[in-house]
Amino acid sequence: MNTLLILSKQLRKVTFALFALIIILSACGGHSPKPKLNPKQHLAKSQGTEKKKLPTAKLTPKEKIIPPAILPPVILPDPDPDPWPYLGFAPDPMGPVLPGGPCPKYDETPYDAFQVDVQPEYPGGMKALMNYIDSNLIYPTDAVENEIVGRVFVRFTVLKNGETTDFKMLRGLTPSIDREVIRVLKGMEKWKPGILKNDPVDVYYTIPVKLTLD
Repeated sequence: MNTLLILSKQLRKVTFALFALIIILSACGGHSPKPKLNPKQHLAKSQGTEKKKLPTAKLTPKEKIIPPAILPPVILPDPDPDPWPYLGFAPDPMGPVLPGGPCPKYDETPYDAFQVDVQPEYPGGMKALMNYIDSNLIYPTDAVENEIVGRVFVRFTVLKNGETTDFKMLRGLTPSIDREVIRVLKGMEKWKPGILKNDPVDVYYTIPVKLTLD
Protein backbone atom coordinates (compact mmCIF):
# COMPACT_ATOMS: atom_id res chain seq x y z
CA MET A 1 0.00 0.00 0.00
CA ASN A 2 2.80 2.36 0.85
CA THR A 3 4.59 1.43 -2.35
CA LEU A 4 1.57 2.39 -4.45
CA LEU A 5 1.27 5.66 -2.68
CA ILE A 6 4.89 6.53 -3.34
CA LEU A 7 4.61 5.65 -7.06
CA SER A 8 1.51 7.81 -7.45
CA LYS A 9 3.31 10.79 -5.89
CA GLN A 10 6.29 10.34 -8.25
CA LEU A 11 3.97 9.94 -11.24
CA ARG A 12 2.20 13.15 -10.25
CA LYS A 13 5.55 15.00 -10.11
CA VAL A 14 6.57 13.70 -13.53
CA THR A 15 3.20 14.67 -14.99
CA PHE A 16 3.48 18.13 -13.50
CA ALA A 17 7.02 18.53 -14.91
CA LEU A 18 5.88 17.41 -18.39
CA PHE A 19 2.93 19.80 -18.25
CA ALA A 20 5.23 22.67 -17.27
CA LEU A 21 7.65 21.77 -20.08
CA ILE A 22 4.81 21.76 -22.65
CA ILE A 23 3.68 25.20 -21.49
CA ILE A 24 7.23 26.58 -21.77
CA LEU A 25 7.75 25.10 -25.27
CA SER A 26 4.42 26.42 -26.52
CA ALA A 27 5.26 29.88 -25.23
CA CYS A 28 8.66 29.90 -27.01
CA GLY A 29 7.33 28.52 -30.33
CA GLY A 30 4.98 31.51 -30.99
CA HIS A 31 7.86 33.97 -31.40
CA SER A 32 10.56 32.74 -33.74
CA PRO A 33 13.88 34.56 -33.41
CA LYS A 34 14.68 37.18 -36.02
CA PRO A 35 17.16 36.02 -38.70
CA LYS A 36 20.47 37.69 -38.61
CA LEU A 37 21.19 39.97 -41.61
CA ASN A 38 24.44 39.81 -43.42
CA PRO A 39 26.39 43.11 -43.87
CA LYS A 40 25.10 43.73 -47.43
CA GLN A 41 21.44 43.28 -46.40
CA HIS A 42 21.99 45.49 -43.37
CA LEU A 43 23.54 48.20 -45.57
CA ALA A 44 20.68 48.02 -48.09
CA LYS A 45 18.11 48.25 -45.32
CA SER A 46 19.80 51.23 -43.74
CA GLN A 47 20.03 52.99 -47.11
CA GLY A 48 16.37 52.37 -47.82
CA THR A 49 15.27 54.02 -44.61
CA GLU A 50 17.29 57.18 -45.24
CA LYS A 51 15.81 59.99 -47.30
CA LYS A 52 17.47 60.54 -50.66
CA LYS A 53 19.16 63.93 -50.95
CA LEU A 54 18.56 65.66 -54.27
CA PRO A 55 21.58 67.34 -55.85
CA THR A 56 21.46 71.08 -55.43
CA ALA A 57 22.39 73.24 -58.43
CA LYS A 58 24.98 75.87 -57.83
CA LEU A 59 23.52 79.25 -58.46
CA THR A 60 25.79 81.47 -60.51
CA PRO A 61 25.63 85.19 -59.87
CA LYS A 62 23.74 87.17 -62.48
CA GLU A 63 25.85 89.04 -64.99
CA LYS A 64 26.16 92.68 -64.38
CA ILE A 65 23.93 94.55 -66.81
CA ILE A 66 25.42 97.78 -68.10
CA PRO A 67 22.89 100.50 -68.85
CA PRO A 68 22.79 101.47 -72.54
CA ALA A 69 23.93 104.99 -71.75
CA ILE A 70 27.27 103.70 -70.45
CA LEU A 71 28.06 101.43 -73.42
CA PRO A 72 30.66 102.89 -75.81
CA PRO A 73 29.35 103.85 -79.26
CA VAL A 74 29.86 101.31 -82.02
CA ILE A 75 31.67 102.76 -85.03
CA LEU A 76 30.94 100.85 -88.24
CA PRO A 77 33.28 101.14 -91.24
CA ASP A 78 32.06 103.05 -94.25
CA PRO A 79 30.80 100.74 -97.02
CA ASP A 80 33.21 100.45 -99.91
CA PRO A 81 31.39 101.41 -103.13
CA ASP A 82 34.18 99.97 -105.27
CA PRO A 83 34.63 96.17 -105.21
CA TRP A 84 38.22 96.66 -106.37
CA PRO A 85 39.61 99.50 -104.22
CA TYR A 86 42.74 101.31 -105.19
CA LEU A 87 46.01 100.45 -103.51
CA GLY A 88 47.05 102.50 -100.52
CA PHE A 89 49.26 105.02 -102.26
CA ALA A 90 49.35 108.74 -101.63
CA PRO A 91 46.47 110.78 -103.11
CA ASP A 92 46.97 111.70 -106.73
CA PRO A 93 47.97 115.40 -106.91
CA MET A 94 46.13 115.68 -110.23
CA GLY A 95 42.80 114.93 -108.55
CA PRO A 96 40.34 112.07 -109.03
CA VAL A 97 40.09 109.93 -112.13
CA LEU A 98 38.49 111.72 -115.03
CA PRO A 99 35.06 110.24 -115.68
CA GLY A 100 34.03 109.09 -119.09
CA GLY A 101 31.59 111.95 -119.42
CA PRO A 102 27.84 111.91 -118.84
CA CYS A 103 26.10 108.74 -119.84
CA PRO A 104 24.56 109.29 -123.30
CA LYS A 105 20.84 108.93 -123.81
CA TYR A 106 20.39 105.81 -125.88
CA ASP A 107 17.43 105.11 -128.09
CA GLU A 108 17.46 101.66 -126.48
CA THR A 109 19.64 99.97 -123.89
CA PRO A 110 22.97 98.86 -125.43
CA TYR A 111 23.51 95.17 -125.90
CA ASP A 112 26.28 93.16 -124.30
CA ALA A 113 28.95 91.92 -126.67
CA PHE A 114 27.79 88.30 -126.48
CA GLN A 115 24.21 89.26 -127.46
CA VAL A 116 25.00 90.53 -130.94
CA ASP A 117 25.68 88.60 -134.13
CA VAL A 118 28.87 90.53 -134.93
CA GLN A 119 30.88 92.16 -132.13
CA PRO A 120 32.35 95.66 -132.45
CA GLU A 121 35.92 95.74 -133.72
CA TYR A 122 38.74 98.25 -133.64
CA PRO A 123 40.16 98.92 -137.13
CA GLY A 124 42.92 96.35 -137.55
CA GLY A 125 41.74 94.19 -134.68
CA MET A 126 42.81 93.85 -131.05
CA LYS A 127 46.51 93.76 -131.89
CA ALA A 128 46.25 97.16 -133.58
CA LEU A 129 44.39 98.49 -130.52
CA MET A 130 47.13 97.33 -128.12
CA ASN A 131 49.80 98.92 -130.37
CA TYR A 132 47.83 102.17 -130.30
CA ILE A 133 47.65 102.13 -126.48
CA ASP A 134 51.37 101.30 -126.09
CA SER A 135 52.33 104.11 -128.48
CA ASN A 136 50.23 106.79 -126.78
CA LEU A 137 50.19 105.89 -123.06
CA ILE A 138 52.57 107.88 -120.84
CA TYR A 139 53.38 105.94 -117.68
CA PRO A 140 52.69 108.19 -114.66
CA THR A 141 55.76 109.22 -112.65
CA ASP A 142 54.40 108.04 -109.30
CA ALA A 143 53.59 104.63 -110.81
CA VAL A 144 57.16 104.35 -112.15
CA GLU A 145 58.67 105.29 -108.79
CA ASN A 146 56.52 102.72 -106.97
CA GLU A 147 56.99 100.14 -109.75
CA ILE A 148 53.24 99.66 -110.11
CA VAL A 149 52.30 97.19 -112.80
CA GLY A 150 49.20 95.15 -113.48
CA ARG A 151 46.03 95.02 -115.52
CA VAL A 152 43.03 97.34 -115.66
CA PHE A 153 39.59 96.69 -117.14
CA VAL A 154 37.70 99.45 -118.91
CA ARG A 155 34.14 99.31 -120.19
CA PHE A 156 32.78 101.69 -122.81
CA THR A 157 30.00 101.81 -125.39
CA VAL A 158 30.53 101.44 -129.12
CA LEU A 159 27.67 103.33 -130.71
CA LYS A 160 25.95 102.24 -133.90
CA ASN A 161 27.88 104.96 -135.79
CA GLY A 162 31.23 103.61 -134.54
CA GLU A 163 31.95 106.32 -131.94
CA THR A 164 33.00 105.36 -128.41
CA THR A 165 31.59 106.90 -125.24
CA ASP A 166 30.65 106.30 -121.59
CA PHE A 167 34.04 105.04 -120.35
CA LYS A 168 34.04 103.35 -116.96
CA MET A 169 36.98 101.88 -115.04
CA LEU A 170 35.72 98.51 -113.77
CA ARG A 171 39.01 97.57 -112.15
CA GLY A 172 41.93 99.94 -111.77
CA LEU A 173 45.39 100.23 -110.23
CA THR A 174 45.97 103.83 -109.13
CA PRO A 175 44.16 107.07 -109.93
CA SER A 176 46.99 108.33 -112.13
CA ILE A 177 47.20 105.11 -114.17
CA ASP A 178 43.41 104.89 -114.52
CA ARG A 179 43.18 108.47 -115.71
CA GLU A 180 45.93 107.96 -118.28
CA VAL A 181 44.33 104.80 -119.68
CA ILE A 182 40.96 106.52 -120.09
CA ARG A 183 42.64 109.53 -121.71
CA VAL A 184 44.26 107.31 -124.31
CA LEU A 185 41.10 105.31 -125.01
CA LYS A 186 39.09 108.49 -125.56
CA GLY A 187 41.41 109.28 -128.48
CA MET A 188 40.60 106.08 -130.35
CA GLU A 189 39.34 106.32 -133.92
CA LYS A 190 35.90 105.00 -134.82
CA TRP A 191 35.19 101.33 -134.40
CA LYS A 192 33.25 98.99 -136.62
CA PRO A 193 29.88 98.81 -134.81
CA GLY A 194 28.23 95.66 -133.55
CA ILE A 195 25.63 94.03 -135.82
CA LEU A 196 22.37 92.42 -134.74
CA LYS A 197 19.99 91.08 -137.41
CA ASN A 198 21.93 92.94 -140.11
CA ASP A 199 21.52 96.28 -138.32
CA PRO A 200 24.18 98.24 -136.36
CA VAL A 201 23.40 98.56 -132.66
CA ASP A 202 24.92 100.14 -129.56
CA VAL A 203 27.08 97.61 -127.69
CA TYR A 204 28.84 97.58 -124.31
CA TYR A 205 32.45 96.52 -124.76
CA THR A 206 35.12 95.72 -122.14
CA ILE A 207 38.85 95.52 -122.77
CA PRO A 208 41.77 94.65 -120.48
CA VAL A 209 44.84 96.88 -120.63
CA LYS A 210 48.11 95.44 -119.33
CA LEU A 211 50.55 97.91 -117.77
CA THR A 212 54.24 97.01 -117.57
CA LEU A 213 57.49 98.89 -117.13
CA ASP A 214 59.38 96.94 -119.80
